[in-house]
Amino acid sequence: MLKVKVESGDKFHIIMETLSRIGVTKKETNQFFQSTYIVKIENLSYLVYYKEILGKEMKPLDYARLGTIAKIVQGWGMFVVLDNDKMAEYGFLPSVSILSFEDKKKWEKVENIGTPELKKFISYMKNINKTEQ
Repeated sequence: MLKVKVESGDKFHIIMETLSRIGVTKKETNQFFQSTYIVKIENLSYLVYYKEILGKEMKPLDYARLGTIAKIVQGWGMFVVLDNDKMAEYGFLPSVSILSFEDKKKWEKVENIGTPELKKFISYMKNINKTEQ
C-alpha cells in the first residue's frame, strides 16, 4: 500500500477508471484482472494491491507490480507517490498490461474485488488509524 497525493476530487475518479484498465491479461482466454485500486481513507489516498484488500500474503512480484503501476501512473501526472522509500524497495517489472479505453470492451474483466471487500478494507484501515493516534 502506497500513500499518494491526488490533486483534485475529479482526478480521483479518473485514476479509478485508469486503474481499472491496468493489471494482468490472460491472452488465451481474453481475460483481464485489475490488480491495483485507489482508496480514500480519512482524506488520504492510497494505492492498494488486490491481495492487500483481501488480506492475502504479498510476494515480491506483487510488490514489484504495485511499484511499477505507481511509477507509471505518477509519470502520467495523475498523483504523486508520498511513500517513495517504500516504492524504491518494491522494484520494477519490465511490463504490465495496460488496456486502451477502446480495447477495454474486448476483454472479459475478472473481478478480484467488489464493493463489499473494498468497504471492509476501508473500515479496517480506519480502525487501525484510530488506534495508532
